[in-house]
Amino acid sequence: MRVIVPLWVAFLVAASFAPYDLKLQLGTKGHFHLPAHFLVFVLTGIIFCWKPANLRLKILWASAGCLAALILELLESWFFGNLVEWADVAIGCLGVAVGFLIAFLFQRNKAVA
Repeated sequence: MRVIVPLWVAFLVAASFAPYDLKLQLGTKGHFHLPAHFLVFVLTGIIFCWKPANLRLKILWASAGCLAALILELLESWFFGNLVEWADVAIGCLGVAVGFLIAFLFQRNKAVA
């Protein structure tokens, strides 16, 4: 995980600051924009919350995932000169919460079995 988390964060930054034309070609703008945000941040929640052993640390890492969604959106707004897309931040945080739940429930069920 020491390698996966930094690589994933680098992917998030690269995807956030990719040229608009590339985002259009990949289909991440338009109808797929919010679902893409959601899926990417579900993966973020799973990646961030998979390794921590206790619930407190999982919550801390999930909070870091939500903070990443906010910081990336603020930086995109500043860099591209557009308004902050608060729906993106909310969908990102919802995705992180779902990823957290997936990691928590999977590991909880695995421990019980």
